[in-house]
Amino acid sequence: MGGDGSGRPKKPPVMGKLIKDIVPINDIFDEDEQVMYKDLLSVYLQDFDDNDLTSSDFDDIISLATNKVLSYRLLKDSKGDPDKQLDISSAIEKMDRRCEKIKESLSSR
Repeated sequence: MGGDGSGRPKKPPVMGKLIKDIVPINDIFDEDEQVMYKDLLSVYLQDFDDNDLTSSDFDDIISLATNKVLSYRLLKDSKGDPDKQLDISSAIEKMDRRCEKIKESLSSR
């Protein structure tokens, strides 16, 4: 009586909150980038009910927000330097293509 697995099932974590807390953004992003990342997550999560989010959605939403912040970082770092802008243009284009695929995947689920 009262062993493991008995009693009420534990309430699963709220996916929206988990998404916001899982990535160690302090280690990855600057302060302004952290704000952008959190805001992007909030916007993306508005399109979903927490109960409907899957682990694939979880990864895709994190990837979308991360890619947007990294694109911002590249553009910011190349500001005023045409040579740098040319160097990063293919990286940004690849990230944009990945983001489009992720968005398509999210919308189809």
